[in-house]
This record gives sequence, C-alpha cells and structure tokens, in this order.
Amino acid sequence: MKQIKTDVLVIGGGGAAARAAIAACGAGASVLMALKGKLGSSGATTYTNCEIAGYNVPDGAKDPSDNPERFYEDIMNAGMGMADPELARILTENAEDSFRDLEEWGLRSEKEGDRYLVMKGCFSTRPRGHIIKGHGEPIMRALIGQIRRRMDISVMENAAVITLITKDGVCAGAVALDEAGETVFFSAKAVVMATGGASQVFPRNLNPPDVTGDGYALAHRAGVKLVNMEFMQAGIGFSYPVESLFNTYLWAGIPKVVNALGEPFLHKNLPEGLTDRGIIREHRRHFPFSSRDHSRYVEIAVQREIAEGRGTGRGGVPVSFAHFTPDYVDGIRDDSCLRELWPTVLEHFGKQGVDLLRDPVEISCYAQAINGGIRIDENAMSSLPGLFAAGETAGGPHGADRLGGNMLLTCQVYGKIAGNAAAAFAKAQRQLPADMPAAESQSAFAFSILRKKANIGELDKKLKTSAQNHLLIRRNEKGLLQLLRDTEAILSELAAAPAHDTPERGNMALLNKITSARLMAKAALLRKESRGSHYREDCPFTDDANYSMQITV
Repeated sequence: MKQIKTDVLVIGGGGAAARAAIAACGAGASVLMALKGKLGSSGATTYTNCEIAGYNVPDGAKDPSDNPERFYEDIMNAGMGMADPELARILTENAEDSFRDLEEWGLRSEKEGDRYLVMKGCFSTRPRGHIIKGHGEPIMRALIGQIRRRMDISVMENAAVITLITKDGVCAGAVALDEAGETVFFSAKAVVMATGGASQVFPRNLNPPDVTGDGYALAHRAGVKLVNMEFMQAGIGFSYPVESLFNTYLWAGIPKVVNALGEPFLHKNLPEGLTDRGIIREHRRHFPFSSRDHSRYVEIAVQREIAEGRGTGRGGVPVSFAHFTPDYVDGIRDDSCLRELWPTVLEHFGKQGVDLLRDPVEISCYAQAINGGIRIDENAMSSLPGLFAAGETAGGPHGADRLGGNMLLTCQVYGKIAGNAAAAFAKAQRQLPADMPAAESQSAFAFSILRKKANIGELDKKLKTSAQNHLLIRRNEKGLLQLLRDTEAILSELAAAPAHDTPERGNMALLNKITSARLMAKAALLRKESRGSHYREDCPFTDDANYSMQITV
C-alpha cells in the first residue's frame, strides 16, 4: 500500500470540494484533492442539468425589503422545523461574501443594465436567485482557475476512496484505489468529505454518474451520524428527447400534460375543489415535489400514470409547449420570470436540437438532490473529530424542503468553512495520527467487497427499480420495508459472489448506493408523517406533536 501524506485531504471534485481546497490552502495547509473523475467534470456542480442556475444572495438594491434576516426566515419556513437554525443563519450571513469571491475569480451572472437579474427561487418570498447561464459550470470554471494557481493543492484524479481511516477516535485519512488500480493510503491530519449526494440510487436522476452516495456510506461505516436523510428533492424533469430539469417558471405558462393515449389525466383523483390548472399554477412556486401544498398531485399523477402503463414506451408522458408563442408568453403577468427566461429556455433546448414550440417532448419524475447528510456543526465538523463535510454531503443547513439556489450557495459557504476549520484542526495536530497497520486493518472489509466478481449491472438495476418504486415521491411502510428487504438481498448476493484478484470499482459504488438507500429508507420509516419532500401515503398529514425533531441515522 502506497502512502501519501498531507495536512488536509479533500474527498470530492465538485463545487464544495474545490472551495474547501482553496480555503484550506489559503489557511496555510497542504491540500490533496482525491476525486473519482476528472477535475472539471466530476461532481454535481459540473453537471449542466438545466439552462440556468440560481445563486441566492439578498439583493437590497433591487428589493429593499430583502435582507439576510428575510432570507433566513425563508430557509426556516421551507425547512419546516428540520433546518438547523444556527447553520441556516451562518449561510445567510455569508451568502454575499461567497458570491463576491466567485465574481472576483471570474464568475459572471446575468444583469439588466447595472442591476443583477434575479429570480424568485423555489419556496422563496423574494427574488434573490442571481441567474447564472450554464448552471454550475461557470462556478466550477472560476474555482478551478484558483486551484491551478495554488501550488499547495495537489489533485489526484480517478482515485476512488473506499474507506475512511480512524485512530484514537480521530479521522486520520482514507484508503483509495488510484487510476492504475493500486492501493493508496492518504495519511491526513484532517479530512473534508464533499462527494455530493446519492441520486444515482434512482434510475431517473439529474446528476452525473459519480454521485453514488460515497460520502454518506463512507461516513456511516466509520460510525458518523447523519440527519434528514428522509428529505430529498425530486420532481418533474424532461425525459425525452433530452434530459433536463423542468424549471418552476415553466408551469406559469400552463403546459399541456397528457398520457400516451393523448388523454389529460392530472384531474384524476383530485380532492374536491381542485383542478388540473390550479395544481399546475401552484407548482410555479417550486420545482421539487413537496407535500406542503396541492402541487404535489402533479408528481403523484405523473408517477401513477407511468406506473400503471399509460406512459410512453420511453417511460414518460407527453407535454406540449406549442401554445407558448411570443404573444402568449409576453401576456403572462406574474413573478415567475417566464417572460424573461423563455428565450434562454428555447436557446438551451435549441442547442440540443429540440424546438419546444414544435417537437414532441416528454416528462417523468426525477431524483435531484438529498437535503440531509453528515450532521455538521458550525465549523462543518462531523461527529467524528477531524472529519468535516460540505455541500450536498452535509446535513443541517436544509430541512424538509430547501430554497431553490441554496445548494450551490451551501457548497461555497460551507466549503470555505470546512476548508478553514480543517486547516486549523490539522495545524493543531503535531503529527499524523494514522499509521499503515491501521489503514490495512480498517480497509479489509472494503477490499473483500472490491474483489467480488458479481453481475454489477443486474444488481444495480434491481436496486434502482426498487428505489424508484418505493422511495421516490410516493412512500409507505409496506414499500419501504420491501426496499430494505431488496437491498439486503442485493448486498447478500454481492457478498456471496466468488472472489478474484482484480479490484472492481463498480462493487464499491454499488455498496455505497445500497448503504445510502438503506439510510434513506430507515429514516423515512421512522418519520411516520408527511413533511415537505417526505410524503407518506399511509401517513399523509404533518404531525408536529410527535415529529418536530430531526431524525438521526
């Protein structure tokens, strides 16, 4: 086993990982980034899943009534009691500085004259989402430019971390497979976990292939506490002929949704007094599914229609924008920003060869992001000393629902906090706490899984099918228990596979997805109510009397 020593090890390659590396280096630490893919194409921030991104910063110049306090109130209201108040306040107080850092490093957001063009993000009461064309890619470009300028940041690409290493109750590094398949022990004084979420648990998701729940699973196997794992963002996405997020402002134009037979269906099974037009209009307030309002019936109906065989052969249902003519869109008078952003939408799809005014398109239900993760404190440290977390890997800054535009912001704010705190923790460590024997003994389980010769494709398909059926949007006790049985069977099949000498990276990715699915299902079983993004068909009402606390797994 090869050994590499560093002050701070950053695991991950997206926006949170990059910001943590920059901060740790700026605080005087030597930094090593270990990422599964290539810098610039690894992690969710690099993945352009829609035409724009929103980056939340209270803009008092455009709206004098907006300020960090109002922003904080929006976060807490969206969180429905599940967002950590202190972590949310830290986020709002550091939002503007994080945006200024990115601007100083070259990020450009859209403006109207000398004023920023902002939109009202999901669950927000004020328009504060600074619009960035190209989603998160421009943010990554700015961050990578800074990483390249810093000699004390080393980057190891195509390195798959398989286990965290601890000694004397402190996180002391990690073991990984490098690009050549050789084992590497990263001996570190502090570790930052920033590997993104776990949306690859689901067959339909809006994330790159490397977002497989690694951070959750690695932390869980090291005994670290996770919170809010039952809460995740899922919602409508374009499924054909391109995959893309269905942004909230598109609902403002009332697109026409039918099944494969050409029949309208949203009105089916609606409670008395609700209409398909009404639930569509309500959905213009937020992209993701939420049980908090009647817009939830859109996703429920779409998922049911597909599950019952009235979707297309591609697993979606048709949607039409043919009536979104210039005059029609210009006549829409609300604060959804559809009039301002419709040309950008047409341009985004046009670059992919799709004319939304003419071509047939389909939608389906997609997983996007996890709202929970590794429980962190105000310094982004986990329950394991020396292990820090940021971005989608961390839990606490978000709750049952989160504001649209807040994940990119959280990556930058808590990436910086994690990097600075990890550097300070490393500086207080007089010597590296781990040694080679600890690395070898603690990585034995991971290697036993890596060396299995299993049909990973088939096992992964079983996992994703069960997760899509029982964990996405509609949940109930029977389905969640079935998912736990399915994951146990898949894990048993993987463990029982014959061994061979060559490590298989896909085995570890599958193990991490299994672990993440189990953590999410267990938390969803424990929360016997519906709250925000967590919807229990068998417990459809919010129960503050019994479920006003975060669930830890």
